[in-house]
Amino acid sequence: PKCDADRIHIANDFIKATEYRIPLLIDPVSKQNPFSEVYCPWPIRFYVIDHMKKLSYIAEPIEGSFPLELIRNALD
Repeated sequence: PKCDADRIHIANDFIKATEYRIPLLIDPVSKQNPFSEVYCPWPIRFYVIDHMKKLSYIAEPIEGSFPLELIRNALD
């Protein structure tokens, strides 16, 4: 996506296609890309933000994959 509107459109398409019900956050397009600098989400990272708006879980790959059970547990 090249602009914030594109990111929002993609997120809305995802929500509709998957009936996703958990709040989804979209970081704005920025040349400095502060989200990437702070959280290093590439290639893939999963973050869980709790009801207090704090990071409660940061998934990291184990032997090249993510144990989905750990992510599911973090969402409960």
